[in-house]
Amino acid sequence: MSADLGRLAATVADNSPEELKQAVDLASVVASYGVELTPNGSGDGWTGLCPFHAETNPSFYVRQFEDADHQRYGCSGCGVGGDMFDFIQLQEDCDFPTAV
Repeated sequence: MSADLGRLAATVADNSPEELKQAVDLASVVASYGVELTPNGSGDGWTGLCPFHAETNPSFYVRQFEDADHQRYGCSGCGVGGDMFDFIQLQEDCDFPTAV
C-alpha cells in the first residue's frame, strides 16, 4: 500500500462521514474521476461536462458554499446532484458504506 493510500485509509478510519466531507475537496474528488473542471465566472465553484450523460456544453457544476462543509455538485442537464458520497456512489455504482 502506498503512503498516500495509507494516509487516506487512516483518515477514513478515524473520521465520521461528515468530517470526511469537511476535510476533502469535492472538486478534487470529481477531477480524480477525469472530469475537467474550470472555474466559473462567479468564483464560487467550477463547471464542466457532466460525467453521467453525453453533452457538448458544460451543464455540470461543483459549488463551495460559505461554510466549508457545504460542497455540492449537480447537473442542470440530467438533474443529478448531491454531495461527495452521492457522486462516488454514482461513479462506482456502490452503496453508501462502500463510498465512505
